[in-house]
Amino acid sequence: MALKILNLKLANGSYYIPGSGTTGYRQVSFSEPSIFNEDQVMVNSDYLINSKQTLTARYFYSRDTQIQTLGGLLPGSPSILYYSNTNAVLKLTSLLTNNVINEVHGSFQRNLSVQNAAAPPGATNESLGITPMTPGVHPPPGIILIAGGYNLMGIFGPSFSPTNQAQVADQISWTHGKHTIRAGFEFEDIRWPITWSGVRGLLLMGTFNDLLVGGPNNILTCLYCSRSAPEGIIHGYYTHSLSSFVQDDYKVSSRLTLNLGVRWEYDGPLADKSGNLTQTWVSRIQAVPLPPSGPTTSGPGVSQWVVPNNFVSHYGQPPDGVLINDSSNPQRKHAPWSNFGPRIGFAYQLSTHLVVRGGAGIFYDRVGADRIIMTGWAPIASSTLWSKGTLTPRPSTLIHRTTKLSRTRSLPLRFSVPSRRATPISLHLAWRTICKRVALLI
Repeated sequence: MALKILNLKLANGSYYIPGSGTTGYRQVSFSEPSIFNEDQVMVNSDYLINSKQTLTARYFYSRDTQIQTLGGLLPGSPSILYYSNTNAVLKLTSLLTNNVINEVHGSFQRNLSVQNAAAPPGATNESLGITPMTPGVHPPPGIILIAGGYNLMGIFGPSFSPTNQAQVADQISWTHGKHTIRAGFEFEDIRWPITWSGVRGLLLMGTFNDLLVGGPNNILTCLYCSRSAPEGIIHGYYTHSLSSFVQDDYKVSSRLTLNLGVRWEYDGPLADKSGNLTQTWVSRIQAVPLPPSGPTTSGPGVSQWVVPNNFVSHYGQPPDGVLINDSSNPQRKHAPWSNFGPRIGFAYQLSTHLVVRGGAGIFYDRVGADRIIMTGWAPIASSTLWSKGTLTPRPSTLIHRTTKLSRTRSLPLRFSVPSRRATPISLHLAWRTICKRVALLI
């Protein structure tokens, strides 16, 4: 295999790995430009329906193409990246009465990331004599030379990762005397249908000599050595959010204004439409004080694993001992319905030139999905670990009918807490005269 890699040639006829002749090691310099292009489209529209209604539209789209020619520090296996962003909002503002205004809007965001399968020309598992872990995967595994500090054969990809978010919201505002009261709600739907086909594997070797000598003892480890369908690891993540609020802006005097309000949020848990999001529960681990001494395919050896209730419809019954949860996610407890966050703020005019603003509140936010999931590791899936010359199956994952399952691991402690709370306190000083001068300069 090493000789075939050394004989790989680029389109210009030069070798992918430059030779040094018979003089030993020598330094080689490369200079190839990387390319970045971005196109943007922006549309703004305001339509006066009548004297009491206005329809507002905002649209923004961008697409970015990147070609990283020396991603692995050698020419010949460029990474081609594509990103696009779409943001759209449609809002209807209605003057219901002289002191009541209603705003209803719908919005949508799409963020897309696409990556190619970077590899030198003509480099495939078939041409190099490599038997892939997953039949039908053609790009060869990437190679990282730790001592040399460069990569060979490309590493990850291809991948197709769109994130789609849609919101519907309504807000009403009522002004009465010294009070301006606002209330509203929002519903959000989030979809992440990702396809990651980087299951080609990633070999870590110490030096370039280890590659030339070959043999299992010269492979330190293999990352992402997971079996899956040839098209890769496919997920259909989704979640929902709900929120509502009420706030009163109370003008106590000509100098002091108070902002009093409370917000409620429901941050739904992450689920997978194909039943691929599995989990481990500490309580089920504790229920087996004496685990089996060797690999098992059922019973107490796999009792820590939990699968969602839509797992069976895609893959059939899991092995005996695996728990099927009663919801579409493997979470042990339901996401909390009690996320209430009171807020208080004030604005006080100390003088004609100085305004002091401050506030405090409790805020909730969902833990990022990249902190919850990890593709490449395999609970309830067929996975292997290559470590210092031995091909070792992961003991807890030796089960039947698993070649099509997702390689996904959840982090139990974080996944069981879908939202987090923070209590920020802020204080601002504003010089009115300075603000006026800045406005005049602009």
